[in-house]
Amino acid sequence: MNSVILSFIYGFVLRLYDELLSSRFWGLLCRIHTFFRKNFNKSLIVNTVKYGGGGEVERTSLMCTLLRIPTAVVSAVCRIFSKAVRSFAENSVLAALGRGYTAGFLALDVRFFGIMLFSAGISSCVFSVLRDNAGAAPLIMAAVGAVLFFVRIKLADYLDKSVTVRFIKASLGFEDISFRVCTGAISKYVYFSGAIAGLFAGLGSINAILYALPAAAFGLTALMCYPISGIFFAFFLAPILPTMAVVGICVLTVFSSLCRRAYTGNFRINMGRCGICLMLFLVIAFISTLFSFAHKGSIGVFGMYLIFIGFYYCVLNSVKSRNTIEGILKIFALSAAIVSVYGIMQYAFGWTTKNAWIDTDMFESSTMRAYSTLANPNVLGEYLILALPVCALVFVRWARGTWQKIVYALFFAAALLCLVLTQSRGCWIGFFLSAAIFVTYYRSELWKVLPFIIILLPFVLPDTVINRLLSVGDMSDSSTSYRVYIWFGTLLMLRCFWLGGIGPGEAAFRSVYPYYSYMGIIAPHSHNLYLQLVVDSGIANLLVFLACMLLFFKDMINIQRTGRDKGLIAAALMSGVAGFLVQSMFDYTFYNYRVMGIFFMVLALGGALVRISEKEETALEKDN
Repeated sequence: MNSVILSFIYGFVLRLYDELLSSRFWGLLCRIHTFFRKNFNKSLIVNTVKYGGGGEVERTSLMCTLLRIPTAVVSAVCRIFSKAVRSFAENSVLAALGRGYTAGFLALDVRFFGIMLFSAGISSCVFSVLRDNAGAAPLIMAAVGAVLFFVRIKLADYLDKSVTVRFIKASLGFEDISFRVCTGAISKYVYFSGAIAGLFAGLGSINAILYALPAAAFGLTALMCYPISGIFFAFFLAPILPTMAVVGICVLTVFSSLCRRAYTGNFRINMGRCGICLMLFLVIAFISTLFSFAHKGSIGVFGMYLIFIGFYYCVLNSVKSRNTIEGILKIFALSAAIVSVYGIMQYAFGWTTKNAWIDTDMFESSTMRAYSTLANPNVLGEYLILALPVCALVFVRWARGTWQKIVYALFFAAALLCLVLTQSRGCWIGFFLSAAIFVTYYRSELWKVLPFIIILLPFVLPDTVINRLLSVGDMSDSSTSYRVYIWFGTLLMLRCFWLGGIGPGEAAFRSVYPYYSYMGIIAPHSHNLYLQLVVDSGIANLLVFLACMLLFFKDMINIQRTGRDKGLIAAALMSGVAGFLVQSMFDYTFYNYRVMGIFFMVLALGGALVRISEKEETALEKDN
C-alpha cells in the first residue's frame, strides 16, 4: 500500500483484531455463543415448530426451566412451612373451630343453628340498645334460637331420604352426591363456633348486610377445609357475583390449595404446556407494566392477570379425575342457565336499558338487549359462547333419564335464547363456529341435514335477528363504523408502539390513544383482543398468547382421538374457546375481568383433562 493513511488504518485494524481475540471479553462471547448453540436445538420454540412439542422438550428446554422458577419458589415455600401448617391444622383451636363450623353447616345441625340464632339475637339486642334503636326482632330471634337449642337433629341425615331432594338431584344429574358429609359425633367446637358466628351476625342491627356473615364464614371455612370446593364456587359464581368477590374466591382457593399441599407434603406443581406459555405471558405483562404510561392502572390489570392465571394453575393441579370435571361442567351449565333465565326475564319484562348499545336509526323495532348479571350484552354473549357447548355436552352425554334430558335441554335452550336476545352479532358468528366444531365431532352425519336447516332459518328467525346479521360490515351502522375507526386509530398507534406496547389497561390506552384517534373517536380500548394485546405489551405478548391457543387446540385434538367420553369434553371446551376467539376479533373480550377469569378457567379444565388422559394412558401401558 502506497498510502500512509491507509497503511496506518489497516495496521490499526489488525492490531485491534488481535487484541480482541486475546481479550477476556472475546472469551466470554465465545462461551455465551457455545452455550446458546448447544441449547438451541433443545429449546421449546424450535422443537414446537419442528415436532409440536412434547414432555421431553418441556423438561430440557432452557426457557421452560426459567419459567418454572416461580412455581419452584412456591413449592419451596410450601416445603419450608409444611411443619408449621401441619401443626396449626392439627393442634390450633382456630383450625378446630373452622372445622367444627364447617361440620355444623354441612350436617345442618338444628342445635348448631339454634345457638347461632340465640347469640345473634342477644348480640343484636345489645347493639340496638347502644344505638337507641331497640326492637322486638332480636328478642324473637333469640327466643327461636333458645327453642332450637333443645332439638338434637341433623337434617342432613334426612335429606337423602327426601323424595323431593332425590328428584332434584336426579334431574340435575347429581345422584351420587350425599348430604351426609358429617355423620360423626358433633364436637364442642361446633357449638362454640356457632355462638361466635352469631355474635358477629348481631352486627346486622347496624347494617343488614352483616346478617350474611355466617354464610360468608361458612364459605371461607369450607374453602380452607376443602380447597376443591373453591373451584366449584368459582365456576358457579363467576358470572353472578361482582368482580372483587370472584377475585376473593380465587385468591382464597389458591391459598387453601397451597396450605393443603404443605399439609399433605405434595410440593410438586404441574404447569402444563399452556401453563408455560401463560407464565411467559405474565412475565411480558409484568415488564410492560414497569414501563407503562399509566402505572397505577396497569398494576391493577396485571394483578387480575396474576390472580386468574394463578387460579389456572390451581385448577390444573387440583382437578384429578374425570368425575370432578363432570361435576364442574354440570355446575357451569347450571350457572349459565340461571344467568340466561335472568337475562330472558330482563328482556321479557323490560328491565333492560332501552336504546342502549344499538343504532336506533337502523333498528327501530329493536331497542333492547339482554345483559343479565354481566352489565353488557356483548360481555354476556362472550360468556354464553363458552357456556353453550358445555350445556350441549351435559345434554348429549350425561343426561341419563327423561327428567335429566328435559332439564339439560332447557339449560341449553335458555342459554341459546339469551344469546339471541343479546343481539351481539360477533357473538352469534362465534357461536356458529363453535356449534360447527362441536357438531362435527359429535355427529358429523348431521352435516347432511344442517344445510337444509340453514336454508330454513330465514323463514323461522325473527326479522330483528335477520336484519342484525345482514348488517354485519355495514358502515352505516354506528356500532360497526365506531369499531372500524377505533381499529384504524389503534393501528396508527401501533406504528410507534408495536414492539413494547404502552402498558396494560384502560388508563394507559386512554393516555396515548387520543393522539392517534381516527375521526376524533375516543374509546377505552381497541375493541379487538389481538390488537389490544399488542397495544398492552407489544407483539411478543400476542405471539405468546397465540402459541398458548395453538397448544391448547393441539392438546384437545389429541384427546379427541383417545376416547369418546374424553373426546366430547375436549370438543366442548375447544369449540367454546374457538368461538370466544372469533368474537375477540370484534371486541376486547378481556375487558370484563369475570369473563377473562372464566376463559382461563376453561383453559385450565382442558389442561386438567390432558393430565388425566396422560395418567390413564400410562396406567394402561403398565397394565399391558
